[in-house]
Amino acid sequence: MYIASDRVLWVTEPYAPDWVSLIGGFIMQTDTISVVEPVEDGLWVVSDQTYFFKGDGPENFDVRPKLAYGAVYGTSSKIPYTNDVVWYSN
Repeated sequence: MYIASDRVLWVTEPYAPDWVSLIGGFIMQTDTISVVEPVEDGLWVVSDQTYFFKGDGPENFDVRPKLAYGAVYGTSSKIPYTNDVVWYSN
């Protein structure tokens, strides 16, 4: 499970959503995280810009910036009957 709090994306331990490693169970971003949306191939994370974390977990993520702008906090949504996600940008 992924939990966004300010500039930190916390990653819980497998099958233990209330356990987080304080040593390596997090991914720092340069700005406050406004959107986190999981999809089949990875995880969309938006802070100072839009990133795609491609892979099936933190050990395997290939992080790449995709868009040079951020998002309005809390505006993400899944499009019904598809695997697509959307959010509002500034």
